[in-house]
Amino acid sequence: MPLLTTRGGGSARGFGLQGGGFKGIVATGGTITEQGNFYLHTFNGSDTFQITKASAIYPTYDWFIIGAGSGGAGGQLHQHPGSGGAAGYIEEANGVTGNVGSFPVVIGSGGAGAISQQVGGGAGNASTIFGNSANPGNSVGGVARVGGSNDVYNGGTSNNRQTAGGGAGAGQNGSGTEGGNGYPNSIDGTNNVHGGGGGGADSPSHPNSGGTGGGGNFAFGPSPATQNRGSGGGGGFINGGGTGSDGVCFIKYQVAG
Repeated sequence: MPLLTTRGGGSARGFGLQGGGFKGIVATGGTITEQGNFYLHTFNGSDTFQITKASAIYPTYDWFIIGAGSGGAGGQLHQHPGSGGAAGYIEEANGVTGNVGSFPVVIGSGGAGAISQQVGGGAGNASTIFGNSANPGNSVGGVARVGGSNDVYNGGTSNNRQTAGGGAGAGQNGSGTEGGNGYPNSIDGTNNVHGGGGGGADSPSHPNSGGTGGGGNFAFGPSPATQNRGSGGGGGFINGGGTGSDGVCFIKYQVAG
């Protein structure tokens, strides 16, 4: 998967597609990689997607974006373990006609994990593109045993005093103390799931997993979510919570056939 250019780079024409084989949109922005007959723009931070030339042969593109995850809450021994943060939610579209123009891409930053015991986790921030807003994971209460939620899914609820709920994923609710799984989409060709919910806190001998798609685990100490997956941070047992991860955006289009 050759790297063609990075953020703000020049022409998207690259490597094996020069010499007349290129028939797609010409665009810049983000990090551009060649995937067979397609180009993929990956935005791990805010930037601009700029189409400098439209195509009559392969005129459309697909896009995917996710809001940032929220941070996990902090917990206190024999009191309230910290709940997991929620993943952001997604927006996507396929077959969009690529017209010449400049289109700002905003990538939301992850919510802060609690810095001390019995403190809530911070909400993430929205990611936006083409006038669409992918909302973030919501904040997590400092003394509640319910995991964080997002626009569509709810956090899990623990069933005893010594545990806390897992955060909602971008693809499902949190389940008890486990983070909800993320949303599957193969647009980037590698990380096919984004937006796992953070795991809720439990006793050190019972680690709780974050949801698939980068949710932060709980394993005595909370872990941050995997970066640029829009995932929630893990809850803390007797300490602070893990940070949520920033969002990400992908744009993909065919350039040869």
